[in-house]
Amino acid sequence: MSVERMNMLNLVAPLEYVDDLVKEMVLFGKLHVVNAMVEIDDSNFILAVEEENIEEIAEMSMIHSYKEQQNLKTFKYQLENLMTFFDISKEIRSNYLSEHYAFKKTIESIDEIFLEVDRFQKDMNGKKQELSQLENIQNCLKMMTEVDIDLRTLNDMAFFNYEIGILSKEGREKIRKNYENIPAIVLHIGKDEKDEIYLIISLKEFELETDRILRSLNFRKLATPKNCAGKPPEIESLFEEQAKVLKAEIAQMEACKEEFKNKYYMDIAKAFSQNEMEEAKTIIKNNIASTDNFFYLSGWVPQKEKEQLTHRLEAYNEEVILVFKDTKEVYNYITPPTKLTNPKIFSPFEPLIKMYGIPSYGEVDPTLFLSLTYMFLFGAMFGDVGQGFVIFCMGLLATKKMGSPAYGQIFMRLGVSSIFFGFLYGSLFGLEHVLPALFLRPMENINTMLYSSIIVGAVFLFFSFAIGIINAAKRKDLKEGIFGRNGVCGFVFFLGLLMLLASAVNIEIIPIRFIIPIMSLCIVLIVVREPLTHLLLNKRPLHDEPASSYYTESVFEGLETIIGILSNTISFIRVGAFALNHVGLFMAFHTMAEMANSSAAGIFIYILGNIVVIGLEGLIVFIQGLRLEYYEMFGKYFVGEGIEYHPVALSCN
Repeated sequence: MSVERMNMLNLVAPLEYVDDLVKEMVLFGKLHVVNAMVEIDDSNFILAVEEENIEEIAEMSMIHSYKEQQNLKTFKYQLENLMTFFDISKEIRSNYLSEHYAFKKTIESIDEIFLEVDRFQKDMNGKKQELSQLENIQNCLKMMTEVDIDLRTLNDMAFFNYEIGILSKEGREKIRKNYENIPAIVLHIGKDEKDEIYLIISLKEFELETDRILRSLNFRKLATPKNCAGKPPEIESLFEEQAKVLKAEIAQMEACKEEFKNKYYMDIAKAFSQNEMEEAKTIIKNNIASTDNFFYLSGWVPQKEKEQLTHRLEAYNEEVILVFKDTKEVYNYITPPTKLTNPKIFSPFEPLIKMYGIPSYGEVDPTLFLSLTYMFLFGAMFGDVGQGFVIFCMGLLATKKMGSPAYGQIFMRLGVSSIFFGFLYGSLFGLEHVLPALFLRPMENINTMLYSSIIVGAVFLFFSFAIGIINAAKRKDLKEGIFGRNGVCGFVFFLGLLMLLASAVNIEIIPIRFIIPIMSLCIVLIVVREPLTHLLLNKRPLHDEPASSYYTESVFEGLETIIGILSNTISFIRVGAFALNHVGLFMAFHTMAEMANSSAAGIFIYILGNIVVIGLEGLIVFIQGLRLEYYEMFGKYFVGEGIEYHPVALSCN
């Protein structure tokens, strides 16, 4: 439940090993690469000045970005075409990558296979296209049931064109009403199960106008036998024989296709895995710096993986210089990437964190706090044993069916929370008197629900302020950590506000005569936090902007702090309100079910009510819970300006 510790890796090796070492880095799959040229220009790429490193250090004065010219556009097109044609799945297999391979030979091999297969594929596609055209004409002939004429007569017309097709019902109505305006003869010649078939004969000089009118009538053209002679039934039997011959040829070609696939499957599958490796290697190579003899690589590696990487590169130990630096040595000028490490029970909530922002490397990982508070809020607002079980099952189904199961896992956990609060409220599918309430029934304890919501909100905000102060301390941010609206001063003002609210219900913790001055002092310190911080740090000038502008803005920020903290606390009353709304909404369906004339209708209304509540109110509660997290709590402690950890890796089988 933390941000994983990182080490900066600097690697130097002979240029001849660049392919092998970069491949090792991809297979290692834990390197978040950074641009080595930028690191060297900023004097951050530092090697120990030792005798064995002299040559590598000396050549750094002649360093440049690594360049590799490799146009793989044709190769990728050929590979994609072959995999689609043979229906080969896109799987990266580690056994094809662990062995040494020459990628240039792979490119040449795929080129030879493609040339051979492409001719066969074009021939096969030509046969299929010919068969498709033949079948379309056959379908057209079958529809021409009322045509007793030799088609040669239609095809040999010198001054007329003809089209056969389907007219929509609306199109037929338009023709009937405007027949005198159409420069064509429209004849009904047949029909199929759904549509009416028409023959359209028009003068060639009116071809464009006729086409325009037919399009406006939604006329759908059929493939017509333009070069045929004979009556439709005679031609149809002839085409059936031709179709049989084509189908036999295509079946034979399908068998040949399987032979090709068996022959070249391994070569194509290997080429795909190697291509994915080369693309991953290119990402690293684009960030490498080099000289005529050496290359220089920089990146972030999880601290716990340092030994594993060193072990992987043991074979190159005499040739490779590996330098690992702790974040304390480089954090001032390089921002480490953030990798969240959480138990499986909380890790599904990480996408909700990333929707808002990536935690900075030095921040407290908010996943645990968000997970617990969000499950609590959802369950408190949507407490029902039966409906919670449905949400759990929906999450389980989504986890098994969706490619990215994180949100399915979230719904499973929210379902469990809803079930837990359902037992506390004694609610089962909206029915309030089937189960005993282990805590209370919301509708019978309205004030308790609303007051409890505010208390829960105060507790959550208490921890939010505490986490924010810890984050500020980690950043060594005196200005915001001590005097900021979300720092110690804001925290003390918040505690004072809680004491004032407690005194309003006759619970006096500290006399009001002490609370008001302390709260006023906190607001004053928030207003003057910048000059006060500069004064404490002996920094001049006291203001980073004109004093008048600063104090105008700061005074309004002080007023906003007063209003904001009060509204943040009161905002949690929505938790109790939605818990009451959840019960009240189903009470409406319960009343309608009792008013129904039959038990079947009553059961239907109960089912419909649960569907509406789960679908509509469940979504609203999901969003409202996120709103409380993002606006009321995250604003107190979460900066979210980190860089997500993205190692260069392959998903191998």
